[in-house]
Amino acid sequence: MPRNQSKRIQWLFFGITVLLVGLGWLHLFRNRVRIAPSQYVLSGHTMGTTYSIRFFAHPDAEQSPKLQQRIDAELLRINRILSTYDPESEISAFNRSTSTNPIPIGPEFASVLAQALDIAEKTGGAFDPTVAPLVNLWGFGPDGRISTPPSDEAVREAKRSCGRQHLTLQDTQLRKDIPSLRLDLAAIAKGYGVDALASLLRASGISNAVIEIGGETLALGSKPGGTPWRIGIQKPRFDAVAGEALAGILEITDQAVATSGDYQNFFTDSAGNTYSHILDPRTGRPVDHATAGVTVIAPQCALADALATGLYVMGPDDGLALVETLPDVEALFILRNPDGTFTERTSSTFPAIAH
Repeated sequence: MPRNQSKRIQWLFFGITVLLVGLGWLHLFRNRVRIAPSQYVLSGHTMGTTYSIRFFAHPDAEQSPKLQQRIDAELLRINRILSTYDPESEISAFNRSTSTNPIPIGPEFASVLAQALDIAEKTGGAFDPTVAPLVNLWGFGPDGRISTPPSDEAVREAKRSCGRQHLTLQDTQLRKDIPSLRLDLAAIAKGYGVDALASLLRASGISNAVIEIGGETLALGSKPGGTPWRIGIQKPRFDAVAGEALAGILEITDQAVATSGDYQNFFTDSAGNTYSHILDPRTGRPVDHATAGVTVIAPQCALADALATGLYVMGPDDGLALVETLPDVEALFILRNPDGTFTERTSSTFPAIAH
């Protein structure tokens, strides 16, 4: 073989070797990029508030937009079941009905209501899904806001249309024995929405995320490296801005956190009296004891959401006694002192709070 031709063949083999090595390094580099998780943040509006989702997953240019569409569709679907602000929702259709005969409802509506009724039983009626007439009377429902508290007679009249004892749920058959009874599941719906989004993310292969709707939060998995998610607890000041003036920070993994407080939704009358949106179904009036906020940790966000309201109404003594009987549930009560300072009371195994 001529010398020049032999040299060309050697150079050709050398070039192929370099190319193959380069492609191998490129393959390894690309695999390393796929393995390293990227952070995504999705947000939007739902249930009269906002939602946000932060998660870690492998980079995929198409993943975030497609997932956002699925999330929005899922939240819209839940609203069409549980929203009293949507006249076409399943709950609105039941509320409009004056029939005292059994009415068929969807299995998802029945499941959420069954959980609400269970919590109503556990809290002795401090949480009650039939509180809609009182919610509207006090200006915190679809009927619109008020600036003057209702009369005692109006409260008594609204209470006659409330009471879980007037509601019967059997499988997917729902019956009210007073025509004016109406449901309000706002105190569990956001938590249920968070749980539903967690299921959607898991089905999409995402196992590490933090999901929040209107402050109700679920920490799914952990952050990269196995470190827990950090969730802030709002200090319950009436002038509080979300995310500022925190009472502390929780570090959690695969748990839900929900908070109810008098500082979040209220009105003040001409005499300077403040009325919170958290109503005691047993009295028909806003809660008026020293509790400013209750934070609950639980395995599911729907449970944490509903319990936070029920425990707030119960107060720290009865509320913490109940929590001690519930597996995997913890609670923090923040009490407002006359001088404007706060006192904290927790269940016996509530995790440490970073202040």
